[in-house]
Amino acid sequence: MNEHKNLLQLENVLMQLMRILTSEWKKYCEGEFTRSEIMILEQLAFHGKQHVTNLSESSMITPGGITGICDKLVNKRLIGRIRDEGDRRVVFLEITDQGREELQKVILIRKKFMGDFYGSLSEEDINHLIRIYNELLHTSQNKQKEQ
Repeated sequence: MNEHKNLLQLENVLMQLMRILTSEWKKYCEGEFTRSEIMILEQLAFHGKQHVTNLSESSMITPGGITGICDKLVNKRLIGRIRDEGDRRVVFLEITDQGREELQKVILIRKKFMGDFYGSLSEEDINHLIRIYNELLHTSQNKQKEQ
């Protein structure tokens, strides 16, 4: 029973932390970008033009969700849609120069945000968190592959 109580306590702490992280991020970023938008910009900046399906799979966001996020980024002129020369029905998404500039600003903001948020932890504690989160991530990914 105690193990169950600890897991419920862990869930509660994680939910509270996620709420605080989201709220604080909005303050740092002044509400301009969501974490999902930044993830899309990073994917396109680091991996080049991509199809919505690829972005959906790599970000673990539904294709419909990706389309909505990308529509906002297109309207902000941070990404563009490019039709395939061979098959005009195929559309790729690509980061614009303006998108790269904004992403660089956001990366600096995120670095400060993460430093402020995790700054009270020792290097050893941060390394423990990284190890634990990587273990949970690896286990979750393996379970998804089995399904």
